[in-house]
Amino acid sequence: MIAAVSPVFLTRRADGVIVKGIEDIPTGTSSGRPVLFVGNHQLYGADLAIIIKEFIDTKKELVRGLAHPILFMDSEAGTRAGGGMGDPSIRELFTTFGAVKVSGSAIFELLQRNESVLLFPGGVKEAYHLKGEEYKLLWPEKTDFVRMAALFDAIIVPFAAVGIADSVNMVLDANDILSLPVFGERAREASKNLPQARPGGNDSFIAPISIPKAPSRNYFIFENPIDTRELNVYDKEQSKKFYLNVKQSVEKGISTLLKIRDSDPYREWLPRVAYETINKREAPVPALNRFD
Repeated sequence: MIAAVSPVFLTRRADGVIVKGIEDIPTGTSSGRPVLFVGNHQLYGADLAIIIKEFIDTKKELVRGLAHPILFMDSEAGTRAGGGMGDPSIRELFTTFGAVKVSGSAIFELLQRNESVLLFPGGVKEAYHLKGEEYKLLWPEKTDFVRMAALFDAIIVPFAAVGIADSVNMVLDANDILSLPVFGERAREASKNLPQARPGGNDSFIAPISIPKAPSRNYFIFENPIDTRELNVYDKEQSKKFYLNVKQSVEKGISTLLKIRDSDPYREWLPRVAYETINKREAPVPALNRFD
């Protein structure tokens, strides 16, 4: 998959200059403080493996992804819910590479241990987004993760990613599926039986149906870290400002990546694979600092 999408990893330095690679971004190991990576979830969560592998290869660190409870259902419950949920082999794969069932107590413990934690506030809403919602942040209003991070003086690193939605043609989204006779009602009932990632949540766990295209290039950018040491966790207004700052950083990253993508002559699979096959190296990226 990584060979097919030729991922480009970028970092925005403190002076605003964008550089290739993630060598300079903080992690729990390098900073001696917990680090919370917060970003947009791409379609089907299909870029998760790319992110995890990049951190293993470059930073020699296992980022602890906060995974949806559906991955931790037992086989019997998963069968009742439908869709092949609760597969032990899938659960084992995720946990081997650092995944932890998302919960307040899990985040608390990971941050307390100075881990590098990966959070997608948009969760299922972004991973199973509707038509026209590509690369749109669908985050809740609650500022819980910011306040939790501040309890442990954590560093928040906003990041953005694009590319997966460009690699498919979405045929039916959740709304289309729910409108189908018979099948729509079955999908609605199956979704009701699934656990929620947060108390009181209303995630609709109905995957869109898509047709794969030739894989588009993937792009990732890690924005300037945000230090929570100055945040008073009991100040709701200040917490909201921190939260909006994180969200706006991710949105800025998405906007920057879309501009880089649109100017990349190797965005499409055929010219990219031809270049990389002939030259035995990664296709170059366009100038990175002419868009902001």
